[in-house]
Amino acid sequence: MAKILYITPFFNYPPRDGASHRSVIFFEKLYEKHDVVVLTYPHKSLEFYSNQSKGKYKIHKLTSIHKENIKLSFFKRLFSSELPGFASHDINCILESIDKLILEYGKFDIYYFATQLMGQIVLKKKWPGVYVIDLYDVYATHREGKILDVPIWKPYHWLFRIEALRVKNYENNILQLFDHILVTCLDDLHTIKSRVHNSSVYEIPNGVNFPQKKSRNLKSEIMLMVGNF
Repeated sequence: MAKILYITPFFNYPPRDGASHRSVIFFEKLYEKHDVVVLTYPHKSLEFYSNQSKGKYKIHKLTSIHKENIKLSFFKRLFSSELPGFASHDINCILESIDKLILEYGKFDIYYFATQLMGQIVLKKKWPGVYVIDLYDVYATHREGKILDVPIWKPYHWLFRIEALRVKNYENNILQLFDHILVTCLDDLHTIKSRVHNSSVYEIPNGVNFPQKKSRNLKSEIMLMVGNF
Protein backbone atom coordinates (compact mmCIF):
# COMPACT_ATOMS: atom_id res chain seq x y z
CA MET A 1 0.00 0.00 0.00
CA ALA A 2 1.37 3.37 -1.04
CA LYS A 3 0.72 6.67 0.69
CA ILE A 4 -0.47 9.08 -2.01
CA LEU A 5 -1.17 12.82 -2.04
CA TYR A 6 -3.68 13.43 -4.83
CA ILE A 7 -3.76 17.07 -5.99
CA THR A 8 -6.46 18.04 -8.49
CA PRO A 9 -8.31 21.22 -9.55
CA PHE A 10 -11.27 19.09 -10.70
CA PHE A 11 -13.29 17.20 -8.10
CA ASN A 12 -16.96 18.08 -8.52
CA TYR A 13 -19.45 15.46 -7.39
CA PRO A 14 -21.43 13.99 -8.97
CA PRO A 15 -19.03 14.60 -11.87
CA ARG A 16 -20.78 16.47 -14.67
CA ASP A 17 -17.69 17.27 -16.74
CA GLY A 18 -15.03 15.05 -18.27
CA ALA A 19 -12.22 16.37 -16.07
CA SER A 20 -14.08 15.72 -12.80
CA HIS A 21 -15.25 12.32 -14.01
CA ARG A 22 -11.67 11.20 -14.68
CA SER A 23 -10.44 12.74 -11.45
CA VAL A 24 -13.08 11.20 -9.16
CA ILE A 25 -13.09 7.72 -10.74
CA PHE A 26 -9.29 7.56 -10.84
CA PHE A 27 -9.14 8.57 -7.17
CA GLU A 28 -11.67 5.91 -6.14
CA LYS A 29 -9.73 3.22 -7.98
CA LEU A 30 -6.49 4.27 -6.27
CA TYR A 31 -8.27 4.30 -2.90
CA GLU A 32 -9.18 0.62 -3.26
CA LYS A 33 -5.54 -0.38 -2.71
CA HIS A 34 -3.76 2.68 -1.33
CA ASP A 35 -3.92 5.33 1.37
CA VAL A 36 -4.94 8.45 -0.58
CA VAL A 37 -5.32 12.04 0.63
CA VAL A 38 -7.05 14.49 -1.73
CA LEU A 39 -6.25 18.20 -2.02
CA THR A 40 -8.59 20.21 -4.23
CA TYR A 41 -10.40 23.51 -4.61
CA PRO A 42 -13.36 24.18 -2.28
CA HIS A 43 -16.70 23.25 -3.79
CA LYS A 44 -20.16 22.77 -2.29
CA SER A 45 -20.30 19.20 -3.62
CA LEU A 46 -17.35 18.07 -1.47
CA GLU A 47 -19.46 17.95 1.69
CA PHE A 48 -22.11 15.96 -0.14
CA TYR A 49 -19.46 13.54 -1.43
CA SER A 50 -18.01 13.15 2.05
CA ASN A 51 -21.48 12.42 3.48
CA GLN A 52 -22.19 9.89 0.72
CA SER A 53 -18.98 8.06 1.56
CA LYS A 54 -19.69 8.29 5.31
CA GLY A 55 -16.52 10.30 5.80
CA LYS A 56 -14.12 7.52 4.80
CA TYR A 57 -12.24 9.67 2.28
CA LYS A 58 -9.57 12.16 3.37
CA ILE A 59 -10.45 15.26 1.36
CA HIS A 60 -8.86 18.64 2.08
CA LYS A 61 -9.66 22.03 0.56
CA LEU A 62 -7.17 24.53 -0.77
CA THR A 63 -7.33 27.88 1.00
CA SER A 64 -7.44 29.73 -2.33
CA ILE A 65 -9.97 29.51 -5.13
CA HIS A 66 -9.46 28.96 -8.83
CA LYS A 67 -9.38 32.42 -10.39
CA GLU A 68 -10.70 33.38 -13.78
CA ASN A 69 -8.02 34.38 -16.27
CA ILE A 70 -7.70 38.15 -16.55
CA LYS A 71 -8.46 39.37 -20.04
CA LEU A 72 -5.46 41.30 -21.30
CA SER A 73 -5.14 43.55 -24.31
CA PHE A 74 -3.18 42.40 -27.36
CA PHE A 75 -0.01 44.28 -26.36
CA LYS A 76 -0.17 43.18 -22.72
CA ARG A 77 -0.50 39.56 -23.84
CA LEU A 78 2.42 40.03 -26.19
CA PHE A 79 4.78 40.95 -23.36
CA SER A 80 3.10 39.28 -20.38
CA SER A 81 5.07 36.70 -18.41
CA GLU A 82 1.80 35.05 -17.37
CA LEU A 83 0.66 32.18 -19.57
CA PRO A 84 -2.94 31.38 -20.58
CA GLY A 85 -4.56 29.12 -17.99
CA PHE A 86 -1.57 28.70 -15.70
CA ALA A 87 -1.78 32.15 -14.12
CA SER A 88 -5.23 31.42 -12.67
CA HIS A 89 -3.70 29.17 -9.98
CA ASP A 90 -1.92 30.46 -6.88
CA ILE A 91 1.26 28.36 -6.73
CA ASN A 92 2.33 29.64 -3.31
CA CYS A 93 -1.04 28.77 -1.79
CA ILE A 94 -0.89 25.23 -3.17
CA LEU A 95 2.64 24.81 -1.80
CA GLU A 96 1.55 25.98 1.65
CA SER A 97 -1.38 23.57 1.63
CA ILE A 98 0.86 20.63 0.72
CA ASP A 99 3.31 21.56 3.49
CA LYS A 100 0.43 21.55 6.00
CA LEU A 101 -0.74 18.11 4.88
CA ILE A 102 2.79 16.73 5.19
CA LEU A 103 2.91 18.05 8.74
CA GLU A 104 -0.45 16.38 9.45
CA TYR A 105 0.08 13.02 7.72
CA GLY A 106 3.85 12.75 7.40
CA LYS A 107 5.76 12.28 4.14
CA PHE A 108 3.98 10.76 1.14
CA ASP A 109 5.35 8.04 -1.12
CA ILE A 110 3.70 9.41 -4.27
CA TYR A 111 2.64 12.91 -5.31
CA TYR A 112 -0.04 12.71 -7.99
CA PHE A 113 -0.90 15.93 -9.86
CA ALA A 114 -3.93 16.19 -12.11
CA THR A 115 -2.98 18.43 -15.05
CA GLN A 116 -0.14 20.88 -15.61
CA LEU A 117 -2.13 23.55 -13.76
CA MET A 118 -1.32 21.88 -10.45
CA GLY A 119 1.89 20.23 -11.60
CA GLN A 120 3.57 23.58 -12.22
CA ILE A 121 4.29 23.93 -8.52
CA VAL A 122 7.21 21.47 -8.85
CA LEU A 123 9.10 24.30 -10.54
CA LYS A 124 9.23 25.98 -7.13
CA LYS A 125 9.48 23.04 -4.72
CA LYS A 126 9.65 19.25 -4.57
CA TRP A 127 9.41 16.88 -1.63
CA PRO A 128 11.08 13.44 -1.43
CA GLY A 129 8.96 10.86 -3.25
CA VAL A 130 7.74 9.67 -6.64
CA TYR A 131 6.06 12.26 -8.90
CA VAL A 132 3.18 11.47 -11.26
CA ILE A 133 1.31 13.91 -13.51
CA ASP A 134 -1.93 13.17 -15.37
CA LEU A 135 -2.23 15.23 -18.56
CA TYR A 136 -5.87 15.59 -19.52
CA ASP A 137 -4.63 17.67 -22.46
CA VAL A 138 -1.29 18.73 -23.88
CA TYR A 139 -1.57 22.50 -23.63
CA ALA A 140 1.14 23.26 -26.19
CA THR A 141 -0.82 21.27 -28.79
CA HIS A 142 -3.97 23.19 -27.90
CA ARG A 143 -2.21 26.54 -28.28
CA GLU A 144 -0.68 25.47 -31.60
CA GLY A 145 -4.18 24.64 -32.83
CA LYS A 146 -5.24 28.24 -32.27
CA ILE A 147 -2.59 29.38 -34.77
CA LEU A 148 -4.34 27.48 -37.55
CA ASP A 149 -7.58 29.39 -36.95
CA VAL A 150 -6.06 32.79 -37.78
CA PRO A 151 -4.59 33.81 -41.19
CA ILE A 152 -0.87 34.52 -41.21
CA TRP A 153 -1.33 38.21 -42.10
CA LYS A 154 -3.32 38.95 -38.93
CA PRO A 155 -1.49 40.13 -35.76
CA TYR A 156 -3.18 37.54 -33.55
CA HIS A 157 -1.62 34.77 -35.65
CA TRP A 158 1.80 35.88 -34.44
CA LEU A 159 0.60 36.43 -30.88
CA PHE A 160 -0.69 32.84 -30.82
CA ARG A 161 2.66 31.63 -32.19
CA ILE A 162 4.55 33.39 -29.41
CA GLU A 163 2.17 32.09 -26.73
CA ALA A 164 2.36 28.54 -28.12
CA LEU A 165 6.17 28.63 -27.90
CA ARG A 166 6.08 29.99 -24.34
CA VAL A 167 3.56 27.35 -23.26
CA LYS A 168 5.60 24.56 -24.87
CA ASN A 169 8.80 25.63 -23.11
CA TYR A 170 7.00 26.05 -19.78
CA GLU A 171 5.24 22.71 -20.15
CA ASN A 172 8.53 20.96 -20.98
CA ASN A 173 10.14 22.45 -17.86
CA ILE A 174 7.29 21.05 -15.76
CA LEU A 175 7.15 17.59 -17.30
CA GLN A 176 10.87 16.86 -17.09
CA LEU A 177 10.58 17.01 -13.28
CA PHE A 178 8.09 14.12 -13.14
CA ASP A 179 8.95 10.42 -12.90
CA HIS A 180 5.77 9.23 -14.61
CA ILE A 181 3.42 10.97 -17.06
CA LEU A 182 -0.12 9.77 -17.83
CA VAL A 183 -1.91 10.75 -21.04
CA THR A 184 -5.37 10.01 -22.40
CA CYS A 185 -4.57 8.94 -25.99
CA LEU A 186 -1.83 7.61 -28.26
CA ASP A 187 -1.37 10.94 -30.05
CA ASP A 188 -0.51 12.65 -26.76
CA LEU A 189 1.73 9.73 -25.78
CA HIS A 190 3.82 10.13 -28.96
CA THR A 191 3.92 13.92 -28.52
CA ILE A 192 5.15 13.73 -24.91
CA LYS A 193 7.69 11.00 -25.64
CA SER A 194 9.22 13.17 -28.36
CA ARG A 195 9.53 16.09 -25.96
CA VAL A 196 10.38 14.50 -22.59
CA HIS A 197 13.04 11.79 -22.44
CA ASN A 198 13.66 11.18 -18.73
CA SER A 199 10.13 10.15 -17.70
CA SER A 200 7.98 7.07 -18.20
CA VAL A 201 4.86 7.84 -20.27
CA TYR A 202 1.66 5.76 -20.13
CA GLU A 203 -1.66 5.93 -21.95
CA ILE A 204 -4.72 5.66 -19.69
CA PRO A 205 -7.78 6.36 -21.88
CA ASN A 206 -10.97 7.90 -20.56
CA GLY A 207 -13.50 5.09 -20.10
CA VAL A 208 -17.18 4.64 -20.77
CA ASN A 209 -19.54 2.44 -18.74
CA PHE A 210 -21.68 0.56 -21.23
CA PRO A 211 -25.11 -0.70 -20.03
CA GLN A 212 -25.43 -4.46 -19.59
CA LYS A 213 -28.69 -4.50 -21.52
CA LYS A 214 -29.76 -2.56 -24.57
CA SER A 215 -33.32 -1.31 -24.73
CA ARG A 216 -33.63 -2.03 -28.44
CA ASN A 217 -31.78 -3.58 -31.36
CA LEU A 218 -30.79 -1.28 -34.18
CA LYS A 219 -29.45 -2.43 -37.52
CA SER A 220 -27.06 0.49 -37.52
CA GLU A 221 -25.96 2.41 -34.46
CA ILE A 222 -24.68 5.98 -34.23
CA MET A 223 -22.84 7.44 -31.27
CA LEU A 224 -22.82 11.21 -30.83
CA MET A 225 -19.89 12.56 -28.80
CA VAL A 226 -20.57 16.10 -27.58
CA GLY A 227 -17.76 16.52 -25.03
CA ASN A 228 -18.43 19.28 -22.51
CA PHE A 229 -21.24 20.91 -24.46
